[in-house]
Amino acid sequence: MPITGRLKSIRNHLIACARVSEEVRAEAQSDKDKSEQHPRVKAPGPSKSITALYTGSQKRSCANSELPPEKHTHLKSGPVSHVTGAASSITQNILPFDTQTQSEFSDLCRTFVSAGWAWSTIDNPEVRALFAKYIPGAAVPGRKKLSGPLLQIELKKVEDRITKRMAGHYGTLQCDGWKNVKKNHLLAFMVSAAGEVHCTHVHNVSAAHKNAAALLDMMKDELGYNEATLGVVNIGACSDASGESRAARSRLLAQMPHLLIVDCYSHQVRLWFVTTF
Repeated sequence: MPITGRLKSIRNHLIACARVSEEVRAEAQSDKDKSEQHPRVKAPGPSKSITALYTGSQKRSCANSELPPEKHTHLKSGPVSHVTGAASSITQNILPFDTQTQSEFSDLCRTFVSAGWAWSTIDNPEVRALFAKYIPGAAVPGRKKLSGPLLQIELKKVEDRITKRMAGHYGTLQCDGWKNVKKNHLLAFMVSAAGEVHCTHVHNVSAAHKNAAALLDMMKDELGYNEATLGVVNIGACSDASGESRAARSRLLAQMPHLLIVDCYSHQVRLWFVTTF
């Protein structure tokens, strides 16, 4: 197979190669001498090209040599960019995502939530470079869009799925509070209906008054959300065993006597174990 490249390199190779015939070596040496004598003028060159001389000499020398002929990798014809680098082959001729594909790419928001990544991670230069290299057709959102409009879109999808399964079923409100690793006081609300339990809201109440009146207002708001947004028929409410929770449940029963108001027996059993053992 012909070897292409710079004439000077091929010429020197033909002169120094032990497998080249004397005739080819002499012609290559003559061509080199002429080019050195007239450095500013292009040498006329021999009647045969250097590549053709090498090809013929390779065939003749290999026939009389114990060494096997050199193997060369055959590359398919095509743009040079497809051979000269992975990055160029990936990014060339890439069209932007269409509207449908770009809207599905909003699943990136769910990935961030599931993995617990900080929203600011999306603006990291290395993360941006990674997307530009391997997913060049996507319009990568920024931190504000990811944690704002896209998060609200995903929330609406979750609400629609819950509504589809729970609408028209009897449901029970549940609430409980705890402190996270930052010592923030959190209050979570859940709804249980159609054999499923889903967390609906988690509030940071660290700076709020922790009394029965404040908890009662939040429970009433949550009952309204379950009925208006999720389509659940409220039939009961359950909370932990703290003093303000007990007082809030009593007031809620007085205002909504049709509800079944119960204490959380998980908390009661835990308190019984703590006091007994």
